[in-house]
Amino acid sequence: MVSAIRSLLPSCLILVLPLTSAIPVASAQSLQGERLLFKTLQGGRFYVGQGISFQLELPESARLAVLKLPALNDGVIELEPESDRTNQAGAGTRQGLIVAKRPGMLLIPALKAQDGDRVWLSNPLRLEIRPVPVGGRSSAFQGGVGPVQLTAHWSDSRVREGESAELEIVARGAGVLGLVNSPLVPVDVNRDSARMERTSVERSLFPPVRTERFRVRAMTAGPLELEPLTCETFEPETARFVLRSWKIPTLMVTKLAAPQGEWPAPPNEVREPVWSARSIWMAVAVLGCLMLTGLWWRQRHTRTGEQEQLMAVIQKVHRLSTGVPSQVFARRVMELLAESTRGPRATGTGVLTPLEARRAWKCGPDGDQLADRAERLVIRCEAAIYRRDGVKLESEKAWNNATHAEVLAILQALWANQKSEVKV
Repeated sequence: MVSAIRSLLPSCLILVLPLTSAIPVASAQSLQGERLLFKTLQGGRFYVGQGISFQLELPESARLAVLKLPALNDGVIELEPESDRTNQAGAGTRQGLIVAKRPGMLLIPALKAQDGDRVWLSNPLRLEIRPVPVGGRSSAFQGGVGPVQLTAHWSDSRVREGESAELEIVARGAGVLGLVNSPLVPVDVNRDSARMERTSVERSLFPPVRTERFRVRAMTAGPLELEPLTCETFEPETARFVLRSWKIPTLMVTKLAAPQGEWPAPPNEVREPVWSARSIWMAVAVLGCLMLTGLWWRQRHTRTGEQEQLMAVIQKVHRLSTGVPSQVFARRVMELLAESTRGPRATGTGVLTPLEARRAWKCGPDGDQLADRAERLVIRCEAAIYRRDGVKLESEKAWNNATHAEVLAILQALWANQKSEVKV
């Protein structure tokens, strides 16, 4: 019996060993088929600031998995949103962009897809990033690699002297990805015809778009023509720089109308009355009643922040010196008018335009009359500041006195109307 079992053992081993050795081979093949395929969609040389398109192929079992992208120190990697997908490679394929920030070897770790406890990994990528050549570029180059198309338009086609309009510049194309943060329009250039400031910048990768908005204030009447937009980009296919320019539409600026009619004379000085004994006692009684009324009013009401601000402005107007040039005096009056209004100021420099002044003081029962006086006051001050053609000023001392009396009267009328709502 024992000899029979010993004779069968070699044949059993021969049958079992091949079966056990085949199991790891089948398992390794299944794991290899479950990997993600990570590859670039373009060849050739890659440069700093260039948008490098890539494709990620997912197996059938990972179609519903959540993709996780690694963080890059020397670049940016983004997936195209599902709503913006334009490729025709199938539901198991995702595309995206890689933008390198520095030259050298860019290592992108394996991309990861996860669905619960199941994890899929892709192959890593190593990309050689070259710097954009220095030779052949001009001062108009801002780092764009690839084509760029610029468009510009105004929020209003026509404005008055001293008013503002918004200029929107939109850059589209692959070259937008590498543009630096400097404005597409130089805003620090001294222009006698306009003042400019950049107000906002918006960017997107899919599609590559950069939108810049500028606030432009026209200073002189006539057509406002800004310098053409110039942008130089580097073409990676030909390794050459391409310089293009685009014209900004003309903004029409109408002349500021001169004030009509005569300027009201300052009020006559009030003579001090001669007080009698009876008048003094009556004044003391009235003063006592006023003090009691004031104490009662103070217990029930508190002065608002807007009233405090307006009272401070009135005190500043009282302290204004009229012995200065009319241009300096007019500019100070314009600043105090802007300071007296509640809410956000309408301009970045703290100066009101005639239309803004009219809107600010059109309140209360005498709103129309108060708005007319405020608008004429602003027009008069702007005429003194910019010395418009056809506007003749009287002597500076008489002009300052009349202007001082009018601005004080307007602010005191605004103070008396406590229920007014001043909005700029």
